[in-house]
Amino acid sequence: MITVDRNNKPPHINRVMPHGSGLSRSMKATQCWALLKYLPCMIGDRIPDDDKHYRLLLHLCDLVDMAFAPRLTAGLVVSE
Repeated sequence: MITVDRNNKPPHINRVMPHGSGLSRSMKATQCWALLKYLPCMIGDRIPDDDKHYRLLLHLCDLVDMAFAPRLTAGLVVSE
């Protein structure tokens, strides 16, 4: 793990609360970015490949990678 990621780990969540229950977890942008980067690695083997929500998460990861890339290459912009 890169030092920047180690310093920006997302906060621990002990249990999942129902929507609207008042659970308030704030994260810095770098913590959200680290969570987005590593979440597919942590849960990917448990999610079916055709799950539309997981596919959306993967597309979001690709978009964030492109948006924050120091430069765009032909490999980044070629669609599948």
